[in-house]
Amino acid sequence: MYPGIIQSALNYENADLPRCAYCDSPDTAKVSCGIVGYSINLAGLTTKMRLLPNYNGLGIYYCNDCKKQFGPLEFPPR
Repeated sequence: MYPGIIQSALNYENADLPRCAYCDSPDTAKVSCGIVGYSINLAGLTTKMRLLPNYNGLGIYYCNDCKKQFGPLEFPPR
């Protein structure tokens, strides 16, 4: 139904994402905005994509462990 979705999911799975700035977990995801069919299905295929209906300004990465968003330049005290 969505040509190229498997390759897109593989690109997310193979992405080199930063560790969480809060808990140092390697289980992080890239934040993506939108709730259309392709995005919803792609987010269902990979844990390295966090889908938000609207960008909230909290960061472009999401930690699947501590559930916090962070940006590439955030390094809070641990």
